[in-house]
Amino acid sequence: MIAARQILRDQAAISTALQEGGISTAELSSALKAVEDRCAQLESHSEIATTIWEAIERVDLNKDGIQLTLNLAPLICQVVPTVMRLTTTRLVPLQIKRRGVELRLVLKGEATAVPRTDPALLKAISRGHRWFAELASGRAASTIELAKREGLNDSYVRRLVRLAFLSPTIIEAICAGWQPADLTAQELTRGADVPLGWSDQQQAIGIV
Repeated sequence: MIAARQILRDQAAISTALQEGGISTAELSSALKAVEDRCAQLESHSEIATTIWEAIERVDLNKDGIQLTLNLAPLICQVVPTVMRLTTTRLVPLQIKRRGVELRLVLKGEATAVPRTDPALLKAISRGHRWFAELASGRAASTIELAKREGLNDSYVRRLVRLAFLSPTIIEAICAGWQPADLTAQELTRGADVPLGWSDQQQAIGIV
């Protein structure tokens, strides 16, 4: 469904497909508006989503991405009822990224197209800020003390405390759900230290 949305949002390509399919100049504007409206309503109306699914004729997965064939006729039937079949085929690039023990398909250009908050990531950042505040105020003497109190590993506590130094831009993006699709709490806290410079952090994480 995400790949279909990407194709339908490309008005230049849809316009070309409609014209090649025989849609007249007089009908083109209303047909494009119909496709745009259907796409905009997709996330809030289940019957619209059903129509989009019916428009998907073929899906082929290859090494470069997903090749998707859509029949645009069901999407424009209210404004151009004479058209029964009008197809367009597009390749939607994708990447395969690892999230923990899972492999995830990430469509190019869609990582930030739909906000998705990550509760585990938000919890990790919240704990990091809280623990750093305790250390800075003297309420906790060390990360070892915090680890014992929380029943956690000291190295884990130290990794989360580093999250208190993330740039405001990164924090805002994560809170809004606009972080890269492959950014998880595990990914953010493992391995090398988070860079101190905010611009370096944003470049390393992929949030600008």
